[in-house]
Parts: sequence; structure tokens; C-alpha cells
Amino acid sequence: MICPRKTLLALAAAAVLTAFWAHSPALAQQNAGAIGQIVPAGGIVALNGPVGAIVSSVRVKPGDNVKAGDLLMTLQGDILKAEQDLAAADLVGARKVSESQIAAQNLGVELARQRLNEATRELASYREMGARAVAANEAARLEAAQAQARITMQIEQARLESVRTEANKVVLTAAKRVALANGAVEIRAPADGTILKIDRRPGQRLTPDAALQMGDLSAIYVACQVFQGDLLALRPGMKATIRNATLARPLSGTIEEVSRLVETRSRLGEVRIKLDSVEPANRLIGMEVEVVIAR
Repeated sequence: MICPRKTLLALAAAAVLTAFWAHSPALAQQNAGAIGQIVPAGGIVALNGPVGAIVSSVRVKPGDNVKAGDLLMTLQGDILKAEQDLAAADLVGARKVSESQIAAQNLGVELARQRLNEATRELASYREMGARAVAANEAARLEAAQAQARITMQIEQARLESVRTEANKVVLTAAKRVALANGAVEIRAPADGTILKIDRRPGQRLTPDAALQMGDLSAIYVACQVFQGDLLALRPGMKATIRNATLARPLSGTIEEVSRLVETRSRLGEVRIKLDSVEPANRLIGMEVEVVIAR
């Protein structure tokens, strides 16, 4: 959904450009105008932690390039410490229960193995008595006992595998809780990028707003709002010129995406233009610009 401010700016820009095209009909047939904003590839990434947590340290500064997983900020707080302690205790308990269950089932397997061995010895001893001394009924009974003992051991072994699997799941879940609890006291980079802004300092509490903002400056885009009447005439590959009074000279770019969605109230659709060069736009993230697209 387009915010009211952006909508008003887009509509105002559209009105200005429409008036301009009205006085230049030949140019209007060739170009489409819009207002846009300079953004990094993937947009601006806002990072935060648990609201109310206290910032204990900030490991980066604006302009730093970071890799995915790099530690950016550490946090502290009673609730965070309590969650860490509880998760750690749960993990210890889960491991103990797991070890106990596996040990008990191992004992069941060992007892079943002993019964099988005993049944096998009894059958072998009976058969050693010779054909004249062996009764068919007794031999059949001992063979059935051996077979039953073998089946029992197989069942106990299968139970052992099941117990191990379930116990490992419980331990893994508890370990994940520990990781989440520990992760709650750290803010790490979710991807490679550049730190754009830091809004919280050591000693300050986190609010619902972002504590840090970062973005991927390896490619820079202009996201612009284009009037619906111009959308059908635009396609990827078209060239665009970007202007702003701050810029010493216009920037150039190429349309990469043309939205298929039009915002009902403003009658605008988004077009993303990849700039040919990241300089100097990578130092002007968020700046509003005028865009002219050659058709």
C-alpha cells in the first residue's frame, strides 16, 4: 500500500509533468515522467530486537560493510537473561531424560538378547541328545520359544531406534530454544550489505522502531510511481534519466521491472529502474528524484 505522503508527492509530480507534456506534445509522445526514490538492491533492511531490551554494545558504524552473520549489536535485560537460563535448564533436562530413556531401552534389548541366547542354547542341548531321545513335541516347543525370543529382540531393537529418534527430537528442540534465547541478545546481519543508519546507542532501550538499517549497495535502483496511463507503454530494457537539484549531472538507468499492480486511489504503478552506476546514488539512499523514461 502506498503511503499518503508518497501518493501526494507522486500525484503532484504527475500533475507537474502532465502540464509540461501539454506544452510539449512531441516530447510527451516519446517520454513518460514520474517521481521516484533511490533505494538499494533488496530495499532498506530494518533490524531490531526485543522491545525494551537495553543496548550493551554497538559493533559497527554507518558506512561499514558487513557480511551475513556479522555481529552488529549486543543487548541485555532481565527478561532476556531469564529466557536464556530457562532454555539452558530445559536443554539439560531434555538431555538427561533422553539419556535415561535410551539407557532403559538398551536394557530391554539386552534382556531380549539374553533370552534369545538362552532359548538357542536349550534347543541346541536338546538336539545333542540324539534322535532317539528327542521328542518331536518338545523340539517344536523349543524351536517356537527360540523364534519368539528372536522376534522379541527385534521388537526391542526397533523400539530402541524409535526412542533414540524421539529423544533426539526433544533435545534438538531444546537446543533450538537455547539458540533463539542466545540470539535474542544479539543482532546480526541477515545478509551482506552496508550499514546505513544506527538509531540506538549503548544504554538505550529498544523501541518498536528499527535499531539499525542496512542495505545492499552493490546495485542501486530508483523505485518510481508511474501513472497508469503510461504503464502499458513501458517495458524492461527502456532507458531512463534521473534528476535532482542535488545531483551535479543526471543519472542514467534501465527499467528492470514494471509492476502489474495499480494502486486504486492514486492510479499509480511501481517501476524499478536499475542505475547504470552506483555512484553517487549509493550515498543518497532515500532521496526523491524526478524520472524521465524514453519510450
